[in-house]
Amino acid sequence: MTRLSEKRDVQDALVNYLIGIGWEYLPPDEITTMRGGDERQPFLTPVARKQLTALNPGLVTETNASAGLSASVDDVLRRLRGVHPSLAGNEEFLHYLRGHKTVYSETEKRERNLTLIDFDTPTNNRFTFTQEFWFEDRDRRRADMLLFVNGFPVALIENKSPTVPEAELEAFDQ
Repeated sequence: MTRLSEKRDVQDALVNYLIGIGWEYLPPDEITTMRGGDERQPFLTPVARKQLTALNPGLVTETNASAGLSASVDDVLRRLRGVHPSLAGNEEFLHYLRGHKTVYSETEKRERNLTLIDFDTPTNNRFTFTQEFWFEDRDRRRADMLLFVNGFPVALIENKSPTVPEAELEAFDQ
């Protein structure tokens, strides 16, 4: 009888599935470059910059916001990076992802919702994923897979062999 393998039978199957439904695979070295070599950086900055400006025309711009007409993409990314890595921070970031956070529009003299994900037209989003994603918070850790929408992490996947008893506890502890 063939032994089931975590990598071959679980992770590779998920990779093939994601590619099959239109997600783009980015190799770990490309992800490292997009993060500026910084394992504390949670975003794929070039992707996030492009998508923030595309999904928020007139509200978020590449240029400096010193003219006061719009928020600069750097200001928005700084706000997002400032979200605390805690349960409350996860809830706050979820509000960002759902479009419930605002940015002031000087031209309209009002707050406007900031769009990180286009839920109305999914084809406007960029869906990417990688394997062996190293990150550092209090400790240095590695996720088997990480999924991004528009350069923002939305799902961390820890693959376990279906033959491992209590695999979910092992994954959680990891």
